[in-house]
Amino acid sequence: AVVSTQSTWARYTDTRGTAQFPLSMNGDYSVSIVADGYVQQEMPIAVNCNPDHCQLCTPSASVTLNQEFCDDKFMKMIVKDSLKNEAVVGAQVKVSLKTFEGATEISSLTIGESGEVDVPLIANGLYLTEVSMPGFVLARSSFHVNMSSGECEMFNP
Repeated sequence: AVVSTQSTWARYTDTRGTAQFPLSMNGDYSVSIVADGYVQQEMPIAVNCNPDHCQLCTPSASVTLNQEFCDDKFMKMIVKDSLKNEAVVGAQVKVSLKTFEGATEISSLTIGESGEVDVPLIANGLYLTEVSMPGFVLARSSFHVNMSSGECEMFNP
């Protein structure tokens, strides 16, 4: 739904996942998206169109909805030197989640003395990891998470 200080509109999305709303004036609007099985998302949108060029003004917003997901789930990642089998202390781990808009970084972690980090799992999907450390080859990997809310208690990667 789009909410302004004067009016409220509600629409269902079409098969492409889009909805259109009439905007007759510049101003600050708020978009709120609700769908069964997904976490509600809300975002502000500022519309500031030139009245002399209305046909060129096409405000839009892309919103990514996350499926409802288990709370406080992590995956342990171990980073070791392949020759010495020792922790690569100080290595940087970047974790991204692939979405329809591309990969979105969700975490940046540093390897400690144990050689381990807990990678936060925030949604089902394809996770991309990148481990870097001066003097070492950049390591990239990916893993797929797909679990239902009924599996939350038994899932502990």
